[in-house]
Amino acid sequence: MLSPFVSEGDNLIKQVFHLAWPSILNNLFQTLAVTADIIMVGTLGRKAVGGVTIGGQVFFILMTVLAAVTAGTVALVSRFTGSGETKNRDMAVGQSYLLAAVISIPFFFLGTLRPDIVVGIYGASLDVSALAAEYTRFVFAGSPLFAVMAVSAASFIATGDAKTPMCINGTTNAFNVFFNYIFIFGKLGMPAMGVKGAGLGTLLSFLVGAMIYASILISKKRDVQIVPGALVPDGEMMTRIVRIGLPAATEQVAIQIGFLIYMIMVVRFGDAAVAAHSIGMRVQSLSFMPGLGFATAATALSGRYLGERAPETAEKSGWLSLKLAILTMGSLGLLLFVFARPVAEVFIRDETVVTLSVVFIRILAIGEIAIATHFTLAGALRGAGDTKYPLYASLFGLYGFRIPLAMVLGFHTSLGLYGVWLAMVIEYYARSTVIFIRYRSGRWKAIRV
Repeated sequence: MLSPFVSEGDNLIKQVFHLAWPSILNNLFQTLAVTADIIMVGTLGRKAVGGVTIGGQVFFILMTVLAAVTAGTVALVSRFTGSGETKNRDMAVGQSYLLAAVISIPFFFLGTLRPDIVVGIYGASLDVSALAAEYTRFVFAGSPLFAVMAVSAASFIATGDAKTPMCINGTTNAFNVFFNYIFIFGKLGMPAMGVKGAGLGTLLSFLVGAMIYASILISKKRDVQIVPGALVPDGEMMTRIVRIGLPAATEQVAIQIGFLIYMIMVVRFGDAAVAAHSIGMRVQSLSFMPGLGFATAATALSGRYLGERAPETAEKSGWLSLKLAILTMGSLGLLLFVFARPVAEVFIRDETVVTLSVVFIRILAIGEIAIATHFTLAGALRGAGDTKYPLYASLFGLYGFRIPLAMVLGFHTSLGLYGVWLAMVIEYYARSTVIFIRYRSGRWKAIRV
């Protein structure tokens, strides 16, 4: 079987695209599915949009904690793939599944039994909070299924196979849209469940994705497999995974806490502000796709070439990925700035929400180049096992810029809600500056995993 990586003699740009384009499509499928959810729920009104937005924000907490596993998985599996250590690679995959299973169980019980506790933190109106709790209960029921999908995708990508996760997630998200359509609006003989239907559809899509990954792992037709003994707890390998991944998880926890504080500020401006914020973030997520794709390429290639003891090639792959990310995301940002209104009107017909969304989309468009820089170079650092500096950059940006600036601009100037949003873009540039300086220093090339 040919290596999933493009051969050494091929141009580096081909290697970047080999990994980037499936990841771009993968993330695009996922974002389009979420966007379709928002559009469908948008027909139910701004409170429904707010409920799904807050419920989705709560679910990000699980994704955050799983980063302690998946970041370590990518760094180790890509390094072992590059060095030809097949046994260690398989052990790292197996131990990652065990860790993810342990992490997902508490989320399953908390989210299904007491969703009101977690959504209540945001301080939204009673109606929005009730809808958010309904959505959260169903989505958190799929926590173990999502954990399987997250570790599987990370493992495949780390071995250079970005196409398999792309195909599986594309299929999963298609089912998500189909299920949501059925259960939200009550089609094919099903009762109309509204926001609950959106949660149930997402849960069932997780089941589809986990089953597909499980069938591939059992078939042993890919480099990523579950081999005998790999699911027996191994303290040393688990420690290595967590040691590398913990800063990434800490970064995500810090980000989610910051997002929580930030979202509470947005909520204070009313349901229309929450709905506009949700629409703007969905639009921005679509524009993030190239950055995430090139970040995936930078992560896998950085780990692979360091494993092959070719640090200069690892560095070149990061810079090349960055150039391509800036080119594509900068172009998308320009288009979003110009066509902000027609884009916003796709989601909702509430004129107040549309007007707010247009301003938010244009503010976000200004930050596209900074986000491209942060995504791509942070991905390259994580692939090298340097997961601490993305943490430092996030702490610096969120707590040094976004939150204090949002408080000042949003509540002590005439900018109001616009000031809260403007603080986000300023933070993007602060965070990307820290990452750029670290990557340019080259110190990450000496890190041992």
